[in-house]
Amino acid sequence: MAPLFGTGFDFYGSADALLIWTAGNGPTASAASRWPTGQGADLGHSNTLNKTWGTNEATVVVGGAFLITNPTSLGDFLELRDSTTVQVSLAVTATGQLAIYRGGFGGTQLAATSAGYIAPNVWHFYELKTTINNTTGTYEVRVDGNSSPILSGSGANTRQTANNYVNDLKIAAATGGSGEHTYCDDIYLLNTSGGSNNDFLGDTRIEGRVPTGAGNYAQFTPSTGSNWQNVDEVPANGDTDYNSTATVNNKDSFAHQSLSSLSGTIRWVNHWVLARKDDAGTRKVAPLFRISASDYVGTDDTLSTSYQYFGQVYENSPATSSAWAISEINNAELGYKLTV
Repeated sequence: MAPLFGTGFDFYGSADALLIWTAGNGPTASAASRWPTGQGADLGHSNTLNKTWGTNEATVVVGGAFLITNPTSLGDFLELRDSTTVQVSLAVTATGQLAIYRGGFGGTQLAATSAGYIAPNVWHFYELKTTINNTTGTYEVRVDGNSSPILSGSGANTRQTANNYVNDLKIAAATGGSGEHTYCDDIYLLNTSGGSNNDFLGDTRIEGRVPTGAGNYAQFTPSTGSNWQNVDEVPANGDTDYNSTATVNNKDSFAHQSLSSLSGTIRWVNHWVLARKDDAGTRKVAPLFRISASDYVGTDDTLSTSYQYFGQVYENSPATSSAWAISEINNAELGYKLTV
């Protein structure tokens, strides 16, 4: 499967960002999304987020939207790393141009800075594709969905460690001055395997959708009110309200917000479930789609006594094994099932 990670920041807040991301040091949820609805992340002038995805990848593609306020100093905002060591980074220079480095900003610059000025206080969608190798490394940078690269190179040394791979993505504030901000939104990460979603996606929007009403199933016990009202908060509110069950095979399903777009290509759906157990023993939960009166249950995940987000990627509809249609997503019910 080509998708490794994706998030639009719409359905979670600052307090639970590290239930989605692996590590970070203080980003805040921000209404400064690049879209009229939803939210992005505010990295301020020194904050970061990391995602370790669990496999070693020689070639990856990462994309994301960034807005950098009037800066007095600049640096890298996308890093691809081998554990904690930066292999390749994409940076904005003090003159507003893009640059590629082996290692972090201030390391070995791999090519001349890009032509053209990257304006402050404007959203741009940046994409970086790179192969990590000490002699045959490659890199290509595109901006705002343009197919012509603004930076590219081959036959380069793109590794800083002894390994020809990366396994961690870091997004970081590109600005260094107090009071300055780097905002980000719509982050995706791919490898190059599979028959789809294995190369540049172009300018991409990632929408988070939460329950808005009851579905076919309400078999969990609500702590208060209706089941759907206990899972509709942004951000989630922990044990303030919740649904629970000890009965294996119980299910909840919900109607949800429709997508904002009426046309376009759905690259994949990432179904997230936030859950924990409250007693000893093994408990597992699985994501549930209900499409055209049929149920499709995903792979189960093992719960701990702390809340965790469990995400599963569906490149195709489980009902048709073909690409998702917008109407199919809008009419589907989403939910979960206790499997163990």
